[in-house]
Amino acid sequence: MGLCLLGHSSRTGMFGGIMAATTMGIGASGAFGAAELGVVFLQTRCDPRLAEVGLAALAAGGDAAVAVQAMRVVSGAKSRWRQFTVLDARGGVAGFCGEQCPPPRGEALGPGCIASGHAAASDRVLLEMVEVFAGETVAALPDSLIAALEAGCALERPVLPMQSACLKVFRPGLPFPWVDLRVDWSPAPLDELATLWSLWAPMADAAAAGAIDPARAAAAGQAGERLETPPRSVMAR
Repeated sequence: MGLCLLGHSSRTGMFGGIMAATTMGIGASGAFGAAELGVVFLQTRCDPRLAEVGLAALAAGGDAAVAVQAMRVVSGAKSRWRQFTVLDARGGVAGFCGEQCPPPRGEALGPGCIASGHAAASDRVLLEMVEVFAGETVAALPDSLIAALEAGCALERPVLPMQSACLKVFRPGLPFPWVDLRVDWSPAPLDELATLWSLWAPMADAAAAGAIDPARAAAAGQAGERLETPPRSVMAR
């Protein structure tokens, strides 16, 4: 089972996505993106090479629908077992779910967002995620994504528990992800992902500034690279 939400903030221009799955390491195998282009998330039988195809289509000027179609063409008959979800940097969205993905499966679209999933408790799960995201008009994009996925998971009664989760967000003008967090194996991956975001949020801007201009960041006394005390509760799980 897996759930995914991609979203764009018209207020800040940020875009990104969040995903949780019953498999290990979904952030490594399924979450991809590029600054100024968009994000491409994969679910079920993930082949990372297909994300490269989707991002190449966006780089060539295509929108989310063009990227999804390019991925389907390259995947061919294997697309029957795969699910693709794409959001371009302008907020356009598109998705595809093959007929061999376990039902309920599919997508739900909202203003600047798309929720997707398979083996969900019901179609209501995806609609709930979209509605919650649409209602988060003033929160930071990572907070909106987390809130929406939490709402979807709250409606779930999975046979298998979620084991991994990831969060990837791009900020305008920054040539790499502003947020790129993963929980690869945990009995409560979404809780831990939310904890990681709460720890990273106050450091995110300083870390980005330090990467772009290390000398200036050092002169300003910006650390942003490590916590004074490691989050023991997270490390122990």
